[in-house]
Amino acid sequence: MLTVLILFGISFLTLAIFRYLKPNLLILSLPLALIIDLVVFWYAFSYYEGRLPMILAAIVQLSLQAMMAFHIKATVIK
Repeated sequence: MLTVLILFGISFLTLAIFRYLKPNLLILSLPLALIIDLVVFWYAFSYYEGRLPMILAAIVQLSLQAMMAFHIKATVIK
């Protein structure tokens, strides 16, 4: 459960950074979040029993983050 909260915290943090610094490049928060996920949770991604749950959690995280990024970009940038 803590892992999921950290994953979504990383998503919100990268979205907030790009929203205030460079809203036109908001979609670049997705690869940045993935890189941070890999660095922070490398042990879970490299362990054979934890690999599939971490990949699934990262997919859910990035899909929700992409929806939020497109929504923010559509409402903020006109």
